[in-house]
Amino acid sequence: MAESADIVTGATVSTVTGNIALVELINDLLPQTQCGQCGHQGCRPYAEAIATGESLNRCPPGGAATIRDLAALLGREVLPLDPEHGVESERRIASIREAECIGCTKCIQACPVDAILGAPKLMHTVITSECTGCDLCVEPCPVDCIDMLPVSAVTPATSDDEPHVRRQRSNYWRSRYEFREQRLVNVRAAQQARKQEVRNTMAPATGQLVPRVLEWLPPHEREAESVVDAAFPPPVSSAIVAKAVSCADLYSEGPVAANAVHPVAPPLDPDKARADIQAAVLRAKARKDALRRADET
Repeated sequence: MAESADIVTGATVSTVTGNIALVELINDLLPQTQCGQCGHQGCRPYAEAIATGESLNRCPPGGAATIRDLAALLGREVLPLDPEHGVESERRIASIREAECIGCTKCIQACPVDAILGAPKLMHTVITSECTGCDLCVEPCPVDCIDMLPVSAVTPATSDDEPHVRRQRSNYWRSRYEFREQRLVNVRAAQQARKQEVRNTMAPATGQLVPRVLEWLPPHEREAESVVDAAFPPPVSSAIVAKAVSCADLYSEGPVAANAVHPVAPPLDPDKARADIQAAVLRAKARKDALRRADET
């Protein structure tokens, strides 16, 4: 009986190992744009679905070439691209109309390969050489200031259709995606550790906040009378703790140096800025609604 169990276990392990290897082979053939047009959250989930029998013609960025490669690997019929998932077209690259950008960072959060540079309330820009053309940054933009342009209009002519060029590009995009995923894991772990560290600075007997918590406050606030006065005398207010935790989240790369230089922003009329942003958001919403109605008809 034990021998039979070992045989079954060995066969199961062999099957699982074989499935993992097949998924890797399929994933290697996908374009690694992580666009989700196939209906999955990225290229590897789609590769896993194909390995279990799902149709292999749902990848518009890969197009006919990827369908042929997958069919040859799996011994399946070559099918035309499923129009419900999109159409094959020239590769596109995101371009931000920088004068209209409000610095909300939503496009940065959406980009699967960290191809957008920017900071809160500052202008963003796309690193064209890194952009996969996934289109994921367009929808979250509240002011609709991102265009998807044909690659030929943005960069010098390249031989995108060459198989070895496509393979090199997809491998590079895959490495950037995997690096970003690991970076996000590390950032979340660091944020949780810093939150816990802030909580641990509370003395159990008196509830007094250790001065070290001020490391997490921006330099221009560390000497503020309200912070200094409120931080040390017990009882410590929950607002100060929340402020420290919030700042720990903002400075995810570590405490800010005391002598850090912070540029001073030019004078700004907050009412006018708020009105301009609200108007831009309403224009963007109207445009997206019009496009959505056009697609439905």
